[in-house]
Amino acid sequence: MAIEQYTENLTLKEMKCAIGKNPFGYVLPQGDVSGIDKIEKLLKQADGKPKECELDDYSRGGKGKAKPEYIITFNDDAHTLIVIECKNSSKKHCSEKLNKPNSYAVDGALYYAKFLKDEYNVIAVAVSGTTVQNMKVDTFYWMQGQERYTILEKAKDIILEPQNYVELVKGSRLKKTYALDEIRNIAIDMHNALREIKVTESHKPVFIAGILIA
Repeated sequence: MAIEQYTENLTLKEMKCAIGKNPFGYVLPQGDVSGIDKIEKLLKQADGKPKECELDDYSRGGKGKAKPEYIITFNDDAHTLIVIECKNSSKKHCSEKLNKPNSYAVDGALYYAKFLKDEYNVIAVAVSGTTVQNMKVDTFYWMQGQERYTILEKAKDIILEPQNYVELVKGSRLKKTYALDEIRNIAIDMHNALREIKVTESHKPVFIAGILIA
């Protein structure tokens, strides 16, 4: 497995989705958008990521096919999509001028977003690193037809589920689904943390009740 695939797999795991059909829509890997004419046309305009390209430069890109790690579409919002770029090393997260799309995750995500925003509201997600502990994440929202993007600070260094990115740009409350294993692990972590700070058995119910009330 190529090292970069660890980052790609980490991204899907944290998003709680899989390649292909999902309840919310589709996850399309490596620019595989055949059958979606509008996206295919825009990616052809982008071509492959060049080594250097300013954000306001819309001339054709580098050699080869445009292949963002993932493009995510939504069943109930045909005008919004997510484009994701991954790099295995956090040192390759972003360049100083955001003008090296072939080498950096942020630069690459914004490079694709600037073409896709001609027809879509684009949520651009850049992920670098191979573990939750060392990953860097930046997320941007580029509204259809606008000249500039906005930075989604609330999504800094975290990966959200796809629907939550849409809720975030709408200003709605985020929701998180938990698997049974996650709930079990959280319970174990809480138990160990309470033991470390020497909360007694008699005080634990009061402590947990306080958390629930908060």
